[in-house]
Amino acid sequence: LGIMVSGIAHEINNPNNLVMFNSDILSHLFDEIIPVLDKYAVSHQDFEIEGIPYKDMKMEMKDLMLGINMGAERIKTLVANLKQFIRADAGALNQQVNINSVIKSSIIILGNLIKKATDRFEEDLDSSIPLILGNEQQIEQVIINLLSNACQALTKKKQRIMIKTGWKSESETVTITITDEGKGIPHENLKKVMDPFFTTRRDEGGTGLGLSVTFSIIEAHHGNLRFESEAGLGTTVIVTLPMLKK
Repeated sequence: LGIMVSGIAHEINNPNNLVMFNSDILSHLFDEIIPVLDKYAVSHQDFEIEGIPYKDMKMEMKDLMLGINMGAERIKTLVANLKQFIRADAGALNQQVNINSVIKSSIIILGNLIKKATDRFEEDLDSSIPLILGNEQQIEQVIINLLSNACQALTKKKQRIMIKTGWKSESETVTITITDEGKGIPHENLKKVMDPFFTTRRDEGGTGLGLSVTFSIIEAHHGNLRFESEAGLGTTVIVTLPMLKK
């Protein structure tokens, strides 16, 4: 298994390093080109690039490049974690994690998916939320999995996704709540959604491992994962995690 993982890591890291290197060059080139395009835009205010109005392209390009860089960094970290797992020391839950920061980075990574899925993506992040003790990379994977599922559940762009954080001093827990106005989960499937390989999206390439991995990560963090849903009425996912004790 160790030899296989080392080989896979090598094959993934090589093209990923190329992505990271080239995206960095493109970011610098874009910074150099912007002043020239700005000057041109003064006398050609409605000009487009590949059918996209320049003013829109200028605003979105930075986020696109940032998303590529963060995605490549995530691949790099995932490969490193996989190699650590083989060495039996992976997944140490010893980091002080700011849930809000993890959510913000996850939203950047999923930027294009979110924009394609909904015009009503909302955040309500409690700025006073305490830290948790855990693994930041794993918590990010949880957020990405749950937000991806929310996006895939929507059938119309006017449907909303809301992500909210909070905390309770009496139970010493922090909560992440993700609500979507999508197609919902039939009652008979609610108890199966965290089972390995269970999926209703097999024809679309779903593996049925996303929520199983998500549940395992939350369980390892001594947390809880709960679903509230009805077919046709959307879904609410509530993640509860113990806060870092002082």
